[in-house]
Amino acid sequence: MLEFLILGYVYFDFLILNKYFLFKDIGSDTINYAYTNFVQISRYLRQSGIPGWAFNQGIGQNIFPFMLGEPFANILYITGETHLHKVIIFVEIIKILLGGFLFYLYLLKIKINQIVSIIGALLFSMSSYMILGGSWYQFSTEAVYAALLLYSYEKYLHDQNPILLPIPFALIASYQPFNLYWYGLMILLYAMIRTENKIISRSFICHASKVTGYAFLGAFTAAVFLFPNLHQYIYSSRVLGEFSLQTHLSDLAIQSFANSEEFLTIIARLFSNDLLGNGNSFSGWDNYLESPMLYTGLICLLLFPQYLAQNLNNKKKIIILLCACIPFFFPYFRHALWLFTGNYFRTYSFIISMMLLIGSLKAFHRFYINQTFNYKVLAYTFCVLFCGLVMIFLSQDVVANNYIAFLVFFLLSTYTAIMFAVKKLGSPFWFNGLLVIIVIEAALFAKITISDRVSLTPFDFQDGKNYKDITIDALNKVNESDDGFFRITKDYFSNNTYEISYNDSKVQDYYGFSSYNSFNQWNYVRFLDRVNVINANDTQSTIWIKGPNSRLLLLSLLGSKYYFAMEPLSEIGQMYFRKKFSIKNVTVYENENVLPLGFAYVNITTESEHQKLTGFQKDINLLKVGILDDNDFAQLKDFYHSSEIKVYPNYAIDDYQQDVGTLKKRAFHTSFFSDNFIKGNITLDLPGILFFSIPFDEGWEVLVNDQIVNPLRINYGFLGIPLSTGEYAISLKFFPPWLKLGCIISFLSLLIYLYVIKIFRTKIKSN
Repeated sequence: MLEFLILGYVYFDFLILNKYFLFKDIGSDTINYAYTNFVQISRYLRQSGIPGWAFNQGIGQNIFPFMLGEPFANILYITGETHLHKVIIFVEIIKILLGGFLFYLYLLKIKINQIVSIIGALLFSMSSYMILGGSWYQFSTEAVYAALLLYSYEKYLHDQNPILLPIPFALIASYQPFNLYWYGLMILLYAMIRTENKIISRSFICHASKVTGYAFLGAFTAAVFLFPNLHQYIYSSRVLGEFSLQTHLSDLAIQSFANSEEFLTIIARLFSNDLLGNGNSFSGWDNYLESPMLYTGLICLLLFPQYLAQNLNNKKKIIILLCACIPFFFPYFRHALWLFTGNYFRTYSFIISMMLLIGSLKAFHRFYINQTFNYKVLAYTFCVLFCGLVMIFLSQDVVANNYIAFLVFFLLSTYTAIMFAVKKLGSPFWFNGLLVIIVIEAALFAKITISDRVSLTPFDFQDGKNYKDITIDALNKVNESDDGFFRITKDYFSNNTYEISYNDSKVQDYYGFSSYNSFNQWNYVRFLDRVNVINANDTQSTIWIKGPNSRLLLLSLLGSKYYFAMEPLSEIGQMYFRKKFSIKNVTVYENENVLPLGFAYVNITTESEHQKLTGFQKDINLLKVGILDDNDFAQLKDFYHSSEIKVYPNYAIDDYQQDVGTLKKRAFHTSFFSDNFIKGNITLDLPGILFFSIPFDEGWEVLVNDQIVNPLRINYGFLGIPLSTGEYAISLKFFPPWLKLGCIISFLSLLIYLYVIKIFRTKIKSN
């Protein structure tokens, strides 16, 4: 009941739908990324079934499983695209309540007093990772899974009951495979602290091996999601790219100390999410989200040293806790923990905050039961915290919020005074007052984190606003007169946030070129890099892809038939696109020389030769010859006409129209089109390689005259089919890679899991 009241206070405007839990500020990922994905998947499930290939993501990409393995996201999919923006807040409330309840069960399991457990569950629910991280959605999901993992492990430790232990690992594997590493590390660290056995001992190794076995069982039970997700990650620019952050981050000197801004931010985030500002006004290291999320309540800062003082004789525990904090001071070790994939705190800071919270609650339990307390340590702790607060306040590297700073000092002083009063006076009145102030602090600090953010309102979802702008009217008019396959280029973005959106096509349901995705389709990225549209050495360029919007020849090559513009096209642009119609401030231009989804090249050359050209010359030659990998070219050069790369210094509009016309003569005629199945035919008078403007992906099965053939990669990243002369009926079917293998492993693992349950129940009955 208490938590319901607090949540009502913190999220009141969102619960009555005066605001939506979508943020315009630094949290604009909620609108530009998460919301667009929710809408896309929700629509896909209703129109086509289980997601596979989606032409409205980038130029086309496999989107299975995305977040289908995340139960909370599935609530949004069921709600549907029309109302899901209203339901997001209720899903977050469910996560907060569930996470708090699971953490409460965990605290009871480790024999924490019930009153202290209630306070602990409240502090967990109002912690940084749940409240601040929850405004980006995925981190609150992690917190729920972490609470379940701790409870499951303790149940296994106390009751020798392994039934629950695989479940959190299955959920983690379904949601974010990389987190299996993080939470496996967390439970190993916890087990090292929790068990009485020596770390290097037969009994501990045996225990850790059993837990690891149950973890793998859970992960493999979720293989239906895990394996396709791993395929997406492995075959992405962040893994296959020639350059990544790994080189840069691993070059940092091991002994390099955190700079003053980073160090002060770490300290400030222990006191509050907002001591250094809220949202876009945040003045600390990096940004409001990427800074460490450490806050679990000010009382924890006063109590954790008590926990350390109570365990001074347990050298193993103290050493592990101290070593766990080294990455805060030496960034190299933090980068190493992230396997040099990013300059993050995220899950690492959450694990540390959990250690801080659990240790503090154990000290609180002891204080509650018998008032055992080291008051010298308390006095020293208060002085150190006060000095840290003053250091932040006086620093030139960060800017503290005066109101929050005063509030932190007042609360720390009040907690310290009350604990001394409990010692001197011994009245339960003082202890009850302490509990009340803890609750008030948790509610107030959460309210500040959430209410001061800039969020969307019902006004933003009216027709003509946000993703419901004039683009929808223009699309409807185009679709009335054109039912074929085409892509659209826009010179504007339809969101209303801090950052521009590259995912308009997912919500507005058209085929385009731009995409904001951490794991964009590698072959599309490779193509854009090789033709000098982006630099694949820049990780950010591979995540935020605008597409070849200014490269008019490439737009024709890739099927961009319409151009939606708010600004007048240049004279050169008007040579390629003619005005079709205008609606309000948007003009729609049509490209009469656009190429179809598929067509055949009769001339081929190598990537190495094509790479010798400049950007525009590359574009010209792509309208004349198919570009093959050097090894593929060596195998096929005797079957197809090899053409030399040429420079065309005076390439005119007539030349362009002639080249397009030549390619159209050998066009693939589509008779059926959907995201996962394409059917049509082509007739060739000369041997050629059929090019589809579909990124190459091993999930595509190609049938030529009902015979399966192996496609090849053409033009750096697209689907190509070698053909001889003749008539061909061709179909393309897409099925997510590694999904069949995942289904088999999930089924077998589920049988093993059910067998484990049967054995355990039989054992209980026999006892």
